[in-house]
Amino acid sequence: HSKDEIGTLSRVFVNAYEKIQEYNTYIKTLAYRDSLTGIKNSTAYTEAVKELNKSINYDNPRFGVLVADINNLKQTNDMFGHDIGNELIIHTAKILSDIFKVSSIFRIGGDEFAVILKDKDYDNYRVLLEQMDEACSKDFITVCDNRIPVSIARGVSLFNSNIDRIYDDVFAKADHAMYMHKE
Repeated sequence: HSKDEIGTLSRVFVNAYEKIQEYNTYIKTLAYRDSLTGIKNSTAYTEAVKELNKSINYDNPRFGVLVADINNLKQTNDMFGHDIGNELIIHTAKILSDIFKVSSIFRIGGDEFAVILKDKDYDNYRVLLEQMDEACSKDFITVCDNRIPVSIARGVSLFNSNIDRIYDDVFAKADHAMYMHKE
């Protein structure tokens, strides 16, 4: 706290260090967050999958995967423009975030999301799916006189150590269930 050259230099270093920390946090946010929705992005998803695969090799982790896909996004983009399509993506991310409070939620593609279910969300996933379906049934975007519903196809699979060797085994079953739900 001195007012001499050493004190001044010390304050400059502390200030520079704080700025570097802020910038580092900002860079991590850019690297691991989806800029449109604010949820985790595909880079964060890849890291999470690596960690789960390590865990599968050494433990018997309790997790599930929900795969979600927005129905009719291409048609919405074609009819009303990409800004409205982006609104559907934002609404979907919000619904997922509101329902699955303790799980990691990722936007892994244009209109595709993955939720790695854990803890209470894992235990209560059936009830949460019903809540998600109900939230979707009440949510829509209004464009002129058109009401565009937020419609999400979804599928879930739970890790089973007897048959699943890697994360992708669980994901594939959830993805298949999502396509069955879409039909």
